[in-house]
Amino acid sequence: MRPNIRFRSQPRAMASTLRAKSLRSGEALRGDLCAASGSQLPRGWPEPTLNRLLDFADVPKDARDPLGFKQALAEIAPALGGLPLRARKEMLTALAAHASAARAAAVPDRFGEWPPPEPTPPPRPRKKEEPRADPTAGDGGGYRWTQSETDLTIAVAVPDGTTKSEVLLQLAPSHGPATRLVLRARFWPQPLVAGELHAEVEASECMWHLSADTHEIVIDLPKVRPSLWPAILAPLPAIASKPAPPPVAGGVPHAAAE
Repeated sequence: MRPNIRFRSQPRAMASTLRAKSLRSGEALRGDLCAASGSQLPRGWPEPTLNRLLDFADVPKDARDPLGFKQALAEIAPALGGLPLRARKEMLTALAAHASAARAAAVPDRFGEWPPPEPTPPPRPRKKEEPRADPTAGDGGGYRWTQSETDLTIAVAVPDGTTKSEVLLQLAPSHGPATRLVLRARFWPQPLVAGELHAEVEASECMWHLSADTHEIVIDLPKVRPSLWPAILAPLPAIASKPAPPPVAGGVPHAAAE
């Protein structure tokens, strides 16, 4: 009578399945490490910790790093950092046996994803873009200005009650293209505004007036060559360090309050 091979193979297949499941879960390895170390601490080690220790054992014996293994154990569980050499060797043997058994059972010898993926670097903080200066208007310090491609307007605040006879605008040269502008007032010893214009203006066509609404001297300067200037006025070296124009307070310049 022929033996029933089918029924004999079933327990073997079941045992092989259970063994593979134990290898995949790491339960068998954890138990072997507990036995080798004489501690129950390995029972709770997560998969990345087991993978880290497997890296020490899954190399030829003469290439293993006993000191590195001891340091790794101390980092993982300080209580195991002082294990005697014999216990550490038994742990390495258990780790190597797991890797060999896993390969024989055609299951991964590491747990989960190993080596772990490189951490994604945090996104670089975006450089704050400096707000672009408006090329058609601005403040020059003591005056404000607006421009188009064909004209430049400069407005200078003066005390309430200032009259035209107290104001003197000088452009140099006084006829034709001019690049130097000086604005004076009788009530202040220094020029209210003085500097070299970025480019030439038509001196003979320049006009100015006193604005009753804003208490400003408003100067209109036609440009010789149409364009938007990147800068308006460079202070004259001779007066660059002179006092600023008089502050306007209550309609009376401070210099006149004496």
